[in-house]
Amino acid sequence: MIVWFIMNDKKSLKSSASSKAMKIERKYRDYDRIQKLKKNAFMISKSIVLNQSVNDLWGHLANMNMVDKMAGIPPTTKTFFVNNSYGGTTVNIFSWLFGYYIELPFEWINLKFYRTEWVFRFGIPKYACIETYFTEKGKDKTEVRIDWYLNVPKIFHPMFKLYVKITLKKIFSWYKNIDKYLSFPDEKLSNYNQFMGKKVSKSESDIKSLTGKLEHVIKNEPISKTLSEIVFTSPDEYLKQMRPFQIAKTFNYDKDELLKSMLESTVKGYFDMHWDILCPRCRMPKSRKSRLGDIGSSVHCNTCNIKYDARYSSHVELTFTPNPSVRKISDSIYCYFTPTNTPHFFSQFNVAPNKNRKVNVSLKEGDYLVRYHTQKEKTIIRIDKNSQNKTFQLALDANKKEESNKIILAPDFEFEVSNPNDHWETVTFENLGYQREMATADIISTMHEYRDLFSDDALRLDTHLSVKSVTVMFADMCDSTKIYEILGDAKALSVIQDFFKIIINEINKHNGSVIKTVGDEVMAVFIKPVDALKASFEINRHLKEFHLESKGPVESISLRIGMNKGPALMLGVNNITDYFGKTVNAASRILHKSDENEILISESIHMDNEVKDLLSKTEREITQNEYALKGIDHPTVVYTIQAIDS
Repeated sequence: MIVWFIMNDKKSLKSSASSKAMKIERKYRDYDRIQKLKKNAFMISKSIVLNQSVNDLWGHLANMNMVDKMAGIPPTTKTFFVNNSYGGTTVNIFSWLFGYYIELPFEWINLKFYRTEWVFRFGIPKYACIETYFTEKGKDKTEVRIDWYLNVPKIFHPMFKLYVKITLKKIFSWYKNIDKYLSFPDEKLSNYNQFMGKKVSKSESDIKSLTGKLEHVIKNEPISKTLSEIVFTSPDEYLKQMRPFQIAKTFNYDKDELLKSMLESTVKGYFDMHWDILCPRCRMPKSRKSRLGDIGSSVHCNTCNIKYDARYSSHVELTFTPNPSVRKISDSIYCYFTPTNTPHFFSQFNVAPNKNRKVNVSLKEGDYLVRYHTQKEKTIIRIDKNSQNKTFQLALDANKKEESNKIILAPDFEFEVSNPNDHWETVTFENLGYQREMATADIISTMHEYRDLFSDDALRLDTHLSVKSVTVMFADMCDSTKIYEILGDAKALSVIQDFFKIIINEINKHNGSVIKTVGDEVMAVFIKPVDALKASFEINRHLKEFHLESKGPVESISLRIGMNKGPALMLGVNNITDYFGKTVNAASRILHKSDENEILISESIHMDNEVKDLLSKTEREITQNEYALKGIDHPTVVYTIQAIDS
């Protein structure tokens, strides 16, 4: 379908245009009318069996941005969003071939099907719908079927049927190329252009050249080659938002190592780094900044029609694009609301006003947040293969309070949803585990490599980010004054600096980052509590060796460590990103309850499963105590761990 998107750019007309668009959307998004139009449409169906699993195909074939491009549909230039207050985002579109029409929100079940519909305001057609189905046909075989519905006056049937057949032929030709491309798993990247019918000689020389350059920056040679192949063989659409953790997962690399490699390559000018500000509802990037310090306090999502606070670390994701000197990326967009644009939404459905709907849903094991616009309470479901519960009923009633407990369901279940409202609702199943594949600001800020490479990139003084969970560690060197008295200033300073290097090295080695040093005290942050505890054990092991090697007055050097886990605020202070809040204050006060050669941890750290496992394997003495900490109105449970393993 040849599509041209338009939008009125003048701010003075934006409000009236949006109001008019809302009225149009309500008029043409009538359920009974849509059903009648679909019933009276002609339908052309085409299918093909591909020699791949649906898991391998979905990411390519459900990417309507790529499908439209390969079908010869011109890119969109501007978009006029109809910000429906309830039923998802529709789009008001003009096509010189078809006229004006309303595009409804996509519907899909991950790995099963997706659907997009258009209702026309005026023009030759009255209605169009494309449905794509994926059916497994044995091991590594999948049938893909497209059903294309089009409601036009009978006199125009021949013309539009010919158009649909030609477009489907282009799409299925691309399907065949994807099938060939995926048939070479060991050479996926280097064969992409070949199977897309493009010349590969230049790509091969570019890959070799960039690989050689990256090998001078990146220690891991396979990562250098993989990144080079991605840059020169992937379509532009795949390079606009390179997610390091997803790349690491796809090619079985350590995610931290790959992220560090991309950061180092960015410093050398091979990649550009971006901070994407994600909408909390649709999780799409609605603002992009090149520096953390450029992030403002709020952002507007034109898709969801909400203004949201950008001050949450989970809303800020680090992504990359190739630097234009390496490869220029086209800004063209062919489809905005393809399922692959929101891979964290495993399913999405539209529910008409005052209607009920039943849908057979298939989800992978894990936790999902069920979203709909008028929702006031969170509805979370857990998919468990051992569950016998195969029915999930949900009423989309804003006044009804949903149960706070998780609903346990089998992977394949029937979803019965009722919409008692007088407006459309769009229901989505959001995979909560998807967050682990995102390099968010709270993760990046704890990386010493990032702080070392981009030391001048700190949050603005008037901006903070709320971090859901961070482990804060304070380490304090005891009795340093005595060392100065015995050794003198110069020699004592040298000894203390040597030990500070040991502390900082172990923090860095265990995925932590030193925030600041004040006198003899070091403050560091970690994402995982177990890394902080391992770093503490190693620091004290080095202290013991330090005593044995140095002897004399140096033996009087001792260390005490306190740590806590919880939410905190990231804030730019003195050109660094610092941490503040109750969690930080409690960690500092826990430190000052410790004696020499002790590690004190809060209950939140002790309850961590990885910490429990580590402590079960040590012979260190562990005792539990309660302390009254300043600023906390209840006794705080603290665990004291013997610093040196017996």
